[in-house]
Amino acid sequence: MRLFIIRHSDPAPGEDALTPAGHEEAKVIAQALEKIGIDRIYCSPLHRAIQTMEYTAQRLHREPILENWLKELDWFLSWKPNEKRSAWNLPGELVRADRPFTLPSEILARFEELKHASDHFLSQLGYQKSGFRYRAVNPHHEKIAVFSHGGHGLTWLAHLLELPLTFFWSGFWLDPSSITTIHFEQHSSEWAVPRCLGINDVSHLRQAGLPPQASSLFKKFL
Repeated sequence: MRLFIIRHSDPAPGEDALTPAGHEEAKVIAQALEKIGIDRIYCSPLHRAIQTMEYTAQRLHREPILENWLKELDWFLSWKPNEKRSAWNLPGELVRADRPFTLPSEILARFEELKHASDHFLSQLGYQKSGFRYRAVNPHHEKIAVFSHGGHGLTWLAHLLELPLTFFWSGFWLDPSSITTIHFEQHSSEWAVPRCLGINDVSHLRQAGLPPQASSLFKKFL
């Protein structure tokens, strides 16, 4: 199985909707996923993700399934007096300071909830979490598109790849309209392990003459 984790296209500031440029990006995503050959589509229930996904669903004639657990995370942390940031967008200089960076218990509890939701989702797709591996209960070669968000995508990837959450947040990035590919690798009939084949791929945008929205690095996200 391969997961294609897609961050929604360019969002309008302060709105749960795409910009005109975002709609153009979403059309290019649909073309890219048509070439890949997607078998199933899952999507966050938030409007900006749905708007992104609809171009792919219509082009590929696939019926999407909305999954509430894929919506963007509303996890915020204080890092300066009277200023909060999304937990996944804390400055790396803070996360990597000369001391262990510990997340509040509330954030850790919500991360556990996301992990449980992920494990349930993947078990429905035929891969049952067992320790740090996945038991291949019903292995297959389907290609699954999942339309999600920046913070959610980074957090989910940290879980899938069993990497430290705060270091993953500060060390990786997902641009709007990016595609990340996770392959459930099997060397036996019993076990599968997620392997990242590519993260934050925006080559489809460049080929279409659309610049990646690098300015998003400096935005605060909903």
